[in-house]
Amino acid sequence: MPNYNRTPAAKEKALGLFLVVLLGAHALASCGDPVAAQKLTAGRQTSAATTVPPVTHVLSPKAYGCDGNTKPYGALVGNAAFAGIDQGVDFTPSTKAGYDICAPASGVITLADQTGHTYDNTKGAAEVVEKLDSAPNTPNSSPYIYFAEFVQIAPYIHLGTHVRAGEVIGSNNQGPGIEVGWAYDAQGTYWLCSEAEMTPCGKSFDAWVRNQPLQADQPRTAR
Repeated sequence: MPNYNRTPAAKEKALGLFLVVLLGAHALASCGDPVAAQKLTAGRQTSAATTVPPVTHVLSPKAYGCDGNTKPYGALVGNAAFAGIDQGVDFTPSTKAGYDICAPASGVITLADQTGHTYDNTKGAAEVVEKLDSAPNTPNSSPYIYFAEFVQIAPYIHLGTHVRAGEVIGSNNQGPGIEVGWAYDAQGTYWLCSEAEMTPCGKSFDAWVRNQPLQADQPRTAR
């Protein structure tokens, strides 16, 4: 039978033990309390990584951008002269200043060679290939676009660069100009149609690019 008639010293000792147990229980409860834990750690959450926005360098404009100066090809070239349709669509400069060449739709650059390609009228010329983010829903087409011949590739265009619709890919200021059309693959090894005038692929690309919306004043940004 327990003895409840404790002496004052025993009662004081028991009270001390009770307080110790009570404070310990409170500490344990606080450790499991998410609010209390948040207050404890809030002052230490200063080492989280901060995203620094990339530095943007605006290039000096040397042509006109792609903003509708060459109708109805304003989504592709600015202030250029239409020069016909064969495997793709041909353009030549209309002024000494030349013209910009833009991505008519968003995509990823899969080839960016400034030299090394030979065509009928040019040797050691450039070729850029863009894989479109959305494949065109049109006959005789491909998800790949080639930009070929005398293309002065913009310095921020590299393998793997993602380009927005209307973003400048390069420029041209000398004849015989450039050709743009459907490529067979990511490396531009072949173009989708064999060489001929007014090929189905050339007409397909011509119709598709005419229908692309204008994206005026896209900045030329360093990557």
